[in-house]
Amino acid sequence: MSSTSELRRGWRIVLAAFVGVACGASPIPYTLMGQLIGPMHEELGWSVGHISLGVTLFGLSAAFMAPYIGSLADRVGLRKVGLASLLAFGLTFASLGLVPEFVLAWWIAWGLAGLVAVGSGPLTWSRGVNLWFFRQRGLALGIALIGTSLTGVCVPLFAGAAIDSWGWRSAFPLLAVLPLLIGLPVVWLLFREPRPEERPKQVGTAEGLTGVTRSTAIRDYRFWLLFASILMVALSYGGINVHLQQMLELKGFDKTVARGVVSSLAVAILLSLIHI
Repeated sequence: MSSTSELRRGWRIVLAAFVGVACGASPIPYTLMGQLIGPMHEELGWSVGHISLGVTLFGLSAAFMAPYIGSLADRVGLRKVGLASLLAFGLTFASLGLVPEFVLAWWIAWGLAGLVAVGSGPLTWSRGVNLWFFRQRGLALGIALIGTSLTGVCVPLFAGAAIDSWGWRSAFPLLAVLPLLIGLPVVWLLFREPRPEERPKQVGTAEGLTGVTRSTAIRDYRFWLLFASILMVALSYGGINVHLQQMLELKGFDKTVARGVVSSLAVAILLSLIHI
């Protein structure tokens, strides 16, 4: 199959993956948390560490569930997992606005949200793209993952304005609109796995997919190099991204200017992806 044929057959999948990434569990919680820390600290008196620990627990519980969700997707299909996770993520995320003023409840709610939300992240959407593309896989994945940067540009501005007008609790149902009213319909209409005859021959045939077993993969040093590199990038960027708003405000920046800086960081990442 030529590159042109791959794009012609798979553009709907790329569009659905782009929307799924933008509306899923990967960008929204981490981008929002920076806007919550200041208002929650002022209203509830919780420390910055106690507030931001919520999204840390979200990430840890999502990481714990990722292998199980990946295995479930292999058994029941990516489409079912993606739709169910978008729904679960939207509902649990909206409910975070109802958490009582008790820090342990805050932590538990975030941990539970991570357990059900991981299937709405890149784990699902990139797997779908990988099944449709071989020659143009890098381009297709790059387009899909731009959704993270788009969310990073918009959320600080929109959520910040909502928090200023209606309080920090309003941000959760407002952003739950993304997975529930945008992500779900688009994925429902456009996202599916290819039939065996639609897959590029390098990906698999009617007899099955190419690749290696899990036990073979985890014995390969390249797997652990990839794991370590992704972990280091996630830890370094994630910590800065969550706390950048507060760091800027503590340095004397107006909160509106600080939000613009946070959004501009996402714009810079977006431009770097387009350049690549």
